[in-house]
Amino acid sequence: MFFATLARYLNAYRRRRAERMAREAQTVVSADELRRAGILTTLGGSYTLPFAR
Repeated sequence: MFFATLARYLNAYRRRRAERMAREAQTVVSADELRRAGILTTLGGSYTLPFAR
């Protein structure tokens, strides 16, 4: 009983960690991709398009 509970919590932790890693992998965009797309970063770190008003 103790080991089954421990294994269930460990599996839940691993599943949450894998989901978080998958979400992070989807949102990460390399600096080269941003440069190729013409997207620039401001000094504050936000993204902007060149010559946009």
